[in-house]
Amino acid sequence: MGCYSRTTRCRYGTGTGYHTVPGTCKASLQIQKDLARSFTAYNPFDCFDQINEPICGRKQMKRTREEDDAIEQQDTPPGSFSKKLQQWRALEVNELFRLNQSVWESCQTPNQIEQVTIQIQQEIARCNDLYATEHGTLLVFGDNDNNLLGLPMIDEYLDTITPTVLPNVDRVRSVSLGGLHTAALTVDGDVYVWGVADEGALGYSATSTDDIMPQLVPNLRNILQVKTGDSQTLFLNTQGQVLMCGMIRSSIDEKYHYPAEGRSCRGSNATPVPIRMPGNQKVLRIETGNASNFAAAVLQDGSVVTFGFGEKGELARSRDIAAPEANGEFNLTEALQAMTEAQVLQHFLTPAPARFAGPVPFPRKEVLSLACGSNHLLVIARNRGGGIPTLYSSGQNSSGQLGLPQEIESVHELTLVREHVGLVAAGPYHSYIVDEGGHLMYACGQNSYAQLGLGHSKSPQFGWQPVAFPEPVLLMKVAAGGSHGMALDANNTLYTWGFNTSGATGHHRAANGEKGGDLLRPTKLNLRSSKKILDFGGGGQHSTVVLSTRDFEN
Repeated sequence: MGCYSRTTRCRYGTGTGYHTVPGTCKASLQIQKDLARSFTAYNPFDCFDQINEPICGRKQMKRTREEDDAIEQQDTPPGSFSKKLQQWRALEVNELFRLNQSVWESCQTPNQIEQVTIQIQQEIARCNDLYATEHGTLLVFGDNDNNLLGLPMIDEYLDTITPTVLPNVDRVRSVSLGGLHTAALTVDGDVYVWGVADEGALGYSATSTDDIMPQLVPNLRNILQVKTGDSQTLFLNTQGQVLMCGMIRSSIDEKYHYPAEGRSCRGSNATPVPIRMPGNQKVLRIETGNASNFAAAVLQDGSVVTFGFGEKGELARSRDIAAPEANGEFNLTEALQAMTEAQVLQHFLTPAPARFAGPVPFPRKEVLSLACGSNHLLVIARNRGGGIPTLYSSGQNSSGQLGLPQEIESVHELTLVREHVGLVAAGPYHSYIVDEGGHLMYACGQNSYAQLGLGHSKSPQFGWQPVAFPEPVLLMKVAAGGSHGMALDANNTLYTWGFNTSGATGHHRAANGEKGGDLLRPTKLNLRSSKKILDFGGGGQHSTVVLSTRDFEN
């Protein structure tokens, strides 16, 4: 069903002209409400069971798990996956029209309409990547050591600061950047990977780690989402199943991975392995960070589970791993050292529900979005059935990355930080949020390289600090690299800032003219293209942008 741009022509026949905020006509507003409601009440995986059946007026037909497995193993002709995505989107829209044709008479004030519409836009955007069928090419820039950009180093003086098209990688709809590797998801459900391969993070056993060019992960199809971590890669497929390859490292420098049944969990694994979720639930969304050794997943019921190593509390379930000490703190590193391999698998590597701080029983939460840093977790959630989108955080706070004003070393449960939050992103030791309206951005945490975009490089910053843009913005997405940041405005303008020695911001010079100098504030990046920006991301010291094959239209 796609992501509605925030400035668009009315699609439903009852409005005229362009709206500053879409949905100011009744029909458009009601449809957008219904679309947003569908993402919380209507399970997207239900659509996968009806590829060839019109949904209107029909009772849903369910397949068995065995039938699902058999279908998943069938060969998928090139291009057919993108057609399935289009069909799934159409099925949801048809169902919404059928269910809601008689409820377009609601009337609200312009201010209420604007607020509700923007919230709906953000909810749609959160789920849009599951169904996006628009695709394009990749621009890469920054550090190309270890072949991070995927560019052949024919010339040792190759300009890797100016955004450059990555050859032989096309039909891309989203991208994810790890510390030393990158993954690009195509509209056909395939995944290109490149970068450092020595820990299995690329999903195959590489014969050489010196010159790993972009190539498809073998024997992997029908992928809806891909996320890259420090040395691990996660894949979400159309069955709602998560697979992982690579390695996650503990604080005592031990290497582990999620194992195939009956195998050891020590060391690394180059073959993507399915991860069993609590109650065998399907997964709606996955997340890990470019410096993370843990991951999080949103389940079918809207809850969040975490897995990996979280000795600083980033798993938000320390109480389920070890008993607190006399002072109330948790020493998970000591607990880890005393564990057997089977216990490490049980307590750390196996997904389990994250805890929200508060009285028991705590109102059940519905997770809308999440982000992972090196040792911290950020979650946007609301009470089940509706409520204010609220930011919660857990993990290490030594640099203020949790958004808490106090200098607390670590937090072991998801703790309420701020209400009315629409977007979130996490770097290794810094964090970004955007308010519900999309106009205001805030940052906190480490700022040694101006990665917070505050106009200075004073570090650390406890509590949320406002980020100033050169002109008013309506932000659609933010991303955090290792020590730099990126943000996309609704008018298709991309801003970058922060550490720039390796060119990860795409700028040759800082505002003061210093070559390779850090950018202290968000600065417009000229991509020399009229194409629509579909996605973007920042890694350790490199960045990528996905440009559509179509021009951007206001």
